[in-house]
Amino acid sequence: DSLWARGFTGTGRVVMNIDGGVHVSHVALGSKWLGNNGRPWYHAWLDPIAPVTTQPFDCGSHGTHTMGIMCGMEPGDTVGVAPDAFWMAAGVTDCPGASYPSMNIYAYQLGIDPDSNSNTMDGADVISCSWQDPSQSGSTQCNSTIYINTLTAVEAAGTAVCFSAGNSGPGASTITPPKNLSIDSVSTFAVGNINGNVPFPFPISNSSSRGPSICGGVGTLLIKPEVCAPGTSVRSTIPSGYGNSSGTSMASPHVGGSIALLRQVAPNMTGKEIKAILFSTATDLGDPGEDNTYGKGVINLNAAYLQLGPNIQHTPLPNTENLNGP
Repeated sequence: DSLWARGFTGTGRVVMNIDGGVHVSHVALGSKWLGNNGRPWYHAWLDPIAPVTTQPFDCGSHGTHTMGIMCGMEPGDTVGVAPDAFWMAAGVTDCPGASYPSMNIYAYQLGIDPDSNSNTMDGADVISCSWQDPSQSGSTQCNSTIYINTLTAVEAAGTAVCFSAGNSGPGASTITPPKNLSIDSVSTFAVGNINGNVPFPFPISNSSSRGPSICGGVGTLLIKPEVCAPGTSVRSTIPSGYGNSSGTSMASPHVGGSIALLRQVAPNMTGKEIKAILFSTATDLGDPGEDNTYGKGVINLNAAYLQLGPNIQHTPLPNTENLNGP
């Protein structure tokens, strides 16, 4: 809300999820689907499972919930972090007939270049991924060139990617694939689940997956997750209205919506650069410094905003100063 107070609500930015789809008729979401805002449906929605649909739908409720966390809003009821952002989506995760990793890779392609024209800048600012890939397992996931190459290409295009860390905690080395990959300090940006409904310091959920990564590495490359965000009893959109859900699936879209806000502040920065700032400005939780429970800590949007650099016009918070804490 520190960015909302400055007038940044995600206007003009685009968020995407790769999930089970989105219930496009929801009052808090439908008006912001890009397919309802002049874009061809096939540049804003991917349903690779026959029979193909031309309007977003949710094969469950998970995708509608995660999208609502990023951008859901109806008059008088804001549930999304970036309530004025547009959205696009891919309906893949846990849907009957889904094939991994091919459909996930197809979805990333849509996210960075919807019209297959590299001369147009029409991709998503951020793709939130609240899933694990069941085709990746054991130590073989650490050599997954298809994900390494794909995620590297997505971020080279300027789009940020964030992931749910997984719900296999509290044991060590329980981060789910492909978030175990350690391309660099922020590329596979795994997000843990804290309870934001209680006073600071926010406790980590028992089920939130922990590091270190089974893929090894040195220093920060070994530590997982990267950051954490609210994921416990989060109220958001579901096809029938609104409901509460818990898990790292709810934490990742909090980061996704936050990236959209910061891209509005600094549109010339890449998604990866924005993630690096969220990483470096997180409020430390748990053991001092980066650790395998909370990562760098809980994301702190006000601190990130203040560190965006001299190329943006800083707008002071009304009647508030030095809001650098939680």
